[in-house]
Amino acid sequence: MKPVALIAGNFVREQRWPIVVLLAWILVLAAAHLVSDLARSRDDLLFLLQQVATYVLVFVVFFGISAIRNERKSRRILMVLAKGISRSQYIGGLLAGMVAASAIFCGALVFSGLAVLKDFGYAPAQVIFLMSALLVACLLTGAVTLFFSVFLHPLLAAAATFGLLGLPAVLAKTAGPAWQFVLPVFPLLNGFYHLSGAGAHLPDWTFLVCGVLESVVVWRAASWAFARKDITVAVE
Repeated sequence: MKPVALIAGNFVREQRWPIVVLLAWILVLAAAHLVSDLARSRDDLLFLLQQVATYVLVFVVFFGISAIRNERKSRRILMVLAKGISRSQYIGGLLAGMVAASAIFCGALVFSGLAVLKDFGYAPAQVIFLMSALLVACLLTGAVTLFFSVFLHPLLAAAATFGLLGLPAVLAKTAGPAWQFVLPVFPLLNGFYHLSGAGAHLPDWTFLVCGVLESVVVWRAASWAFARKDITVAVE
Protein backbone atom coordinates (compact mmCIF):
# COMPACT_ATOMS: atom_id res chain seq x y z
CA MET A 1 0.00 0.00 0.00
CA LYS A 2 2.88 2.39 0.65
CA PRO A 3 4.04 2.52 -3.00
CA VAL A 4 0.45 3.18 -4.10
CA ALA A 5 0.12 5.99 -1.56
CA LEU A 6 3.43 7.55 -2.64
CA ILE A 7 2.49 7.45 -6.33
CA ALA A 8 -0.92 8.93 -5.49
CA GLY A 9 0.64 11.73 -3.43
CA ASN A 10 3.08 12.56 -6.19
CA PHE A 11 0.25 12.64 -8.73
CA VAL A 12 -1.79 15.08 -6.62
CA ARG A 13 1.27 17.29 -6.14
CA GLU A 14 1.91 17.43 -9.89
CA GLN A 15 -1.70 18.38 -10.56
CA ARG A 16 -1.84 21.03 -7.83
CA TRP A 17 -2.49 23.99 -10.13
CA PRO A 18 -5.50 22.50 -11.95
CA ILE A 19 -6.80 21.46 -8.53
CA VAL A 20 -6.38 25.01 -7.22
CA VAL A 21 -8.20 26.45 -10.25
CA LEU A 22 -11.23 24.19 -9.82
CA LEU A 23 -11.27 24.76 -6.07
CA ALA A 24 -11.37 28.49 -6.73
CA TRP A 25 -14.42 27.96 -8.92
CA ILE A 26 -16.10 25.97 -6.14
CA LEU A 27 -15.40 28.82 -3.72
CA VAL A 28 -17.11 31.16 -6.19
CA LEU A 29 -20.16 28.90 -5.98
CA ALA A 30 -20.15 29.09 -2.20
CA ALA A 31 -19.71 32.86 -2.24
CA ALA A 32 -22.46 33.27 -4.84
CA HIS A 33 -25.02 32.11 -2.31
CA LEU A 34 -24.22 35.16 -0.21
CA VAL A 35 -24.75 37.62 -3.05
CA SER A 36 -28.21 39.13 -2.81
CA ASP A 37 -29.10 38.90 -6.51
CA LEU A 38 -27.99 35.29 -6.90
CA ALA A 39 -29.56 34.33 -3.60
CA ARG A 40 -32.93 35.13 -5.18
CA SER A 41 -32.03 33.35 -8.44
CA ARG A 42 -32.29 29.70 -7.46
CA ASP A 43 -31.89 28.47 -11.03
CA ASP A 44 -28.54 30.25 -11.38
CA LEU A 45 -27.24 28.62 -8.22
CA LEU A 46 -28.35 25.17 -9.33
CA PHE A 47 -26.77 25.70 -12.74
CA LEU A 48 -23.46 26.64 -11.10
CA LEU A 49 -23.57 23.51 -8.92
CA GLN A 50 -24.35 21.29 -11.91
CA GLN A 51 -21.59 22.95 -13.92
CA VAL A 52 -18.97 22.40 -11.22
CA ALA A 53 -19.97 18.73 -10.85
CA THR A 54 -19.50 18.29 -14.60
CA TYR A 55 -16.13 20.06 -14.48
CA VAL A 56 -14.94 17.68 -11.76
CA LEU A 57 -15.66 14.69 -13.99
CA VAL A 58 -14.02 16.31 -17.04
CA PHE A 59 -10.95 17.16 -14.96
CA VAL A 60 -10.66 13.48 -13.99
CA VAL A 61 -10.64 12.48 -17.67
CA PHE A 62 -7.93 14.98 -18.54
CA PHE A 63 -5.90 13.96 -15.48
CA GLY A 64 -6.08 10.34 -16.61
CA ILE A 65 -5.33 10.66 -20.32
CA SER A 66 -2.01 12.42 -19.68
CA ALA A 67 -0.80 10.63 -16.55
CA ILE A 68 0.97 7.64 -18.11
CA ARG A 69 2.08 9.56 -21.21
CA ASN A 70 3.74 12.30 -19.15
CA GLU A 71 5.50 9.73 -16.98
CA ARG A 72 6.81 7.94 -20.06
CA LYS A 73 7.97 11.18 -21.71
CA SER A 74 9.93 12.15 -18.60
CA ARG A 75 11.26 8.55 -18.29
CA ARG A 76 10.39 8.72 -14.61
CA ILE A 77 8.19 5.67 -14.97
CA LEU A 78 11.28 3.53 -15.61
CA MET A 79 12.87 4.64 -12.35
CA VAL A 80 9.69 3.99 -10.41
CA LEU A 81 9.15 0.49 -11.79
CA ALA A 82 12.85 -0.30 -11.33
CA LYS A 83 12.29 -0.04 -7.56
CA GLY A 84 10.24 -3.23 -7.57
CA ILE A 85 6.82 -1.62 -7.88
CA SER A 86 4.43 -3.78 -9.89
CA ARG A 87 2.49 -2.53 -12.87
CA SER A 88 -0.81 -3.01 -11.01
CA GLN A 89 0.50 -0.97 -8.07
CA TYR A 90 1.56 1.76 -10.47
CA ILE A 91 -1.87 1.94 -12.12
CA GLY A 92 -3.47 1.71 -8.69
CA GLY A 93 -1.37 4.64 -7.47
CA LEU A 94 -2.40 6.81 -10.42
CA LEU A 95 -6.04 5.90 -9.88
CA ALA A 96 -5.75 6.61 -6.16
CA GLY A 97 -4.25 10.00 -6.98
CA MET A 98 -7.13 10.80 -9.29
CA VAL A 99 -9.61 9.77 -6.60
CA ALA A 100 -7.75 11.85 -4.00
CA ALA A 101 -7.98 14.92 -6.23
CA SER A 102 -11.67 14.19 -6.79
CA ALA A 103 -12.19 13.80 -3.04
CA ILE A 104 -10.76 17.28 -2.50
CA PHE A 105 -13.27 18.67 -4.98
CA CYS A 106 -16.16 16.69 -3.51
CA GLY A 107 -15.24 17.78 0.02
CA ALA A 108 -15.32 21.41 -1.07
CA LEU A 109 -18.59 20.80 -2.90
CA VAL A 110 -20.16 19.44 0.28
CA PHE A 111 -19.78 22.84 1.93
CA SER A 112 -21.07 24.63 -1.16
CA GLY A 113 -23.92 22.15 -1.48
CA LEU A 114 -24.92 22.55 2.15
CA ALA A 115 -25.29 26.28 1.56
CA VAL A 116 -27.15 26.00 -1.75
CA LEU A 117 -29.30 22.88 -1.39
CA LYS A 118 -30.74 23.56 2.05
CA ASP A 119 -33.21 25.91 0.35
CA PHE A 120 -34.39 22.98 -1.77
CA GLY A 121 -35.16 20.67 1.14
CA TYR A 122 -31.95 18.64 1.14
CA ALA A 123 -30.69 17.46 4.51
CA PRO A 124 -26.90 17.46 5.18
CA ALA A 125 -26.80 13.65 4.92
CA GLN A 126 -28.44 13.82 1.50
CA VAL A 127 -25.90 16.38 0.29
CA ILE A 128 -23.05 14.16 1.46
CA PHE A 129 -24.65 11.17 -0.27
CA LEU A 130 -24.95 13.17 -3.49
CA MET A 131 -21.25 14.10 -3.35
CA SER A 132 -20.37 10.46 -2.58
CA ALA A 133 -22.14 9.47 -5.80
CA LEU A 134 -20.04 12.04 -7.66
CA LEU A 135 -16.87 10.61 -6.10
CA VAL A 136 -17.78 7.07 -7.21
CA ALA A 137 -18.51 8.43 -10.70
CA CYS A 138 -15.02 9.98 -10.69
CA LEU A 139 -13.50 6.67 -9.56
CA LEU A 140 -15.16 4.74 -12.38
CA THR A 141 -14.37 7.42 -14.96
CA GLY A 142 -10.75 7.51 -13.83
CA ALA A 143 -10.40 3.74 -14.14
CA VAL A 144 -11.86 3.71 -17.66
CA THR A 145 -9.65 6.64 -18.69
CA LEU A 146 -6.50 4.93 -17.42
CA PHE A 147 -7.46 1.75 -19.26
CA PHE A 148 -7.69 3.54 -22.62
CA SER A 149 -4.65 5.72 -21.95
CA VAL A 150 -2.46 2.62 -21.71
CA PHE A 151 -2.63 1.99 -25.46
CA LEU A 152 -4.28 5.04 -27.07
CA HIS A 153 -3.20 8.60 -27.82
CA PRO A 154 -4.62 11.02 -25.18
CA LEU A 155 -7.20 12.52 -27.55
CA LEU A 156 -8.36 9.08 -28.65
CA ALA A 157 -8.39 7.90 -25.04
CA ALA A 158 -10.63 10.83 -24.06
CA ALA A 159 -12.99 10.15 -26.96
CA ALA A 160 -13.10 6.42 -26.16
CA THR A 161 -13.80 7.16 -22.49
CA PHE A 162 -16.71 9.50 -23.19
CA GLY A 163 -18.04 7.14 -25.84
CA LEU A 164 -17.91 4.03 -23.66
CA LEU A 165 -19.42 5.76 -20.63
CA GLY A 166 -22.21 7.22 -22.73
CA LEU A 167 -23.08 3.94 -24.46
CA PRO A 168 -24.90 2.31 -21.48
CA ALA A 169 -27.05 5.45 -21.08
CA VAL A 170 -28.14 5.15 -24.72
CA LEU A 171 -28.74 1.40 -24.41
CA ALA A 172 -30.76 1.93 -21.23
CA LYS A 173 -33.26 3.97 -23.24
CA THR A 174 -33.32 1.70 -26.28
CA ALA A 175 -32.65 -1.83 -25.01
CA GLY A 176 -33.87 -1.77 -21.40
CA PRO A 177 -33.17 -0.14 -18.01
CA ALA A 178 -30.83 -2.95 -16.91
CA TRP A 179 -28.07 -1.25 -18.91
CA GLN A 180 -28.05 1.56 -16.33
CA PHE A 181 -26.01 -0.69 -14.05
CA VAL A 182 -23.20 -1.08 -16.61
CA LEU A 183 -20.62 1.66 -16.03
CA PRO A 184 -23.27 3.77 -14.22
CA VAL A 185 -21.57 7.16 -14.41
CA PHE A 186 -24.62 8.97 -15.75
CA PRO A 187 -27.06 7.42 -13.24
CA LEU A 188 -24.67 8.52 -10.49
CA LEU A 189 -24.65 12.07 -11.86
CA ASN A 190 -28.37 12.15 -12.53
CA GLY A 191 -29.09 13.64 -9.12
CA PHE A 192 -27.12 16.77 -10.04
CA TYR A 193 -29.34 17.41 -13.02
CA HIS A 194 -32.61 17.04 -11.09
CA LEU A 195 -31.95 19.15 -8.04
CA SER A 196 -35.00 21.37 -8.04
CA GLY A 197 -37.30 18.93 -6.21
CA ALA A 198 -37.39 18.86 -2.44
CA GLY A 199 -34.70 16.35 -1.54
CA ALA A 200 -35.50 14.40 -4.70
CA HIS A 201 -33.60 12.38 -7.27
CA LEU A 202 -30.85 10.97 -5.09
CA PRO A 203 -29.06 8.06 -6.79
CA ASP A 204 -29.85 4.53 -5.68
CA TRP A 205 -27.28 2.80 -3.46
CA THR A 206 -27.11 0.05 -6.08
CA PHE A 207 -25.42 2.39 -8.52
CA LEU A 208 -22.73 3.28 -5.96
CA VAL A 209 -22.01 -0.39 -5.26
CA CYS A 210 -21.90 -1.24 -8.98
CA GLY A 211 -19.65 1.75 -9.62
CA VAL A 212 -17.10 0.66 -7.02
CA LEU A 213 -17.10 -3.00 -8.08
CA GLU A 214 -16.83 -2.19 -11.77
CA SER A 215 -14.00 0.25 -11.02
CA VAL A 216 -12.03 -2.64 -9.51
CA VAL A 217 -12.67 -4.76 -12.61
CA VAL A 218 -11.58 -1.96 -14.97
CA TRP A 219 -8.48 -1.29 -12.82
CA ARG A 220 -7.53 -4.94 -13.11
CA ALA A 221 -8.06 -4.77 -16.88
CA ALA A 222 -5.91 -1.63 -17.10
CA SER A 223 -3.20 -3.33 -15.04
CA TRP A 224 -3.32 -6.37 -17.32
CA ALA A 225 -3.00 -4.19 -20.44
CA PHE A 226 -0.24 -2.09 -18.89
CA ALA A 227 1.75 -5.20 -17.93
CA ARG A 228 1.94 -6.03 -21.65
CA LYS A 229 2.91 -2.52 -22.72
CA ASP A 230 6.51 -1.79 -23.75
CA ILE A 231 7.24 1.38 -21.78
CA THR A 232 10.87 1.63 -22.93
CA VAL A 233 9.80 2.97 -26.32
CA ALA A 234 10.16 6.75 -26.51
CA VAL A 235 6.96 8.78 -26.62
CA GLU A 236 6.73 11.77 -28.95
